[in-house]
Amino acid sequence: MKIEGLILAGGSGHRMGHPKALTPWQDGNFLQMATRALKSSGKLSDIHIVLGAKAGEILREMESPAAAPDFAHCHAIVNEEFATGVMSSLQAGVRAVTADIDALLVMLVDLPLLQQKTLNTFLSAAESEFLYNQKTLARPYVLPDLTPGHPCLIHRVHFAEILMQPKSDRGASFLFDKYSNLVFRFTTRDQSVAHDVDTQGALHFAQDMADRGPI
Repeated sequence: MKIEGLILAGGSGHRMGHPKALTPWQDGNFLQMATRALKSSGKLSDIHIVLGAKAGEILREMESPAAAPDFAHCHAIVNEEFATGVMSSLQAGVRAVTADIDALLVMLVDLPLLQQKTLNTFLSAAESEFLYNQKTLARPYVLPDLTPGHPCLIHRVHFAEILMQPKSDRGASFLFDKYSNLVFRFTTRDQSVAHDVDTQGALHFAQDMADRGPI
């Protein structure tokens, strides 16, 4: 399968106090961590990054000598409609992908705790389900309560419907509700897939968790 990656980093981050993409983390920032994770999966033919709020500032950071190696062969897209919600960023990304891809891996920028092993295992399992079991949607679910997590894998058959959606903050979740029989539910006890960091309090908690090791 030909799969491309899409990182959604267009939000204003008003609850964080700044765009989450630029939040410092380890030896970089949230956007660098997300990009490294997708590149390290070894499954993606290309990576697209949707920006919105303070796009110019983020682009300058991406082009800085310290950060530029992480963004080699990545494509930045500026979503001028970012204030209308995450759906507009998803739509901007879908419009930008290569015409002949089979599926798109959609990643949120605020998952700094995401474990590489979990991502790699999810992506391999989802690819197999797409190829052999006619699934067209996949996402991780955290046991025991089956809390939905990220990233999500979306087959190209859904792209047209995504582009038809009204602007909202719902994102791709409508697909998983509407086509539940086509969803591959990858179950895991790794809470990192559902631990998005969008406030200063959540950031402090995530830093404590990172110091303790995998969650």
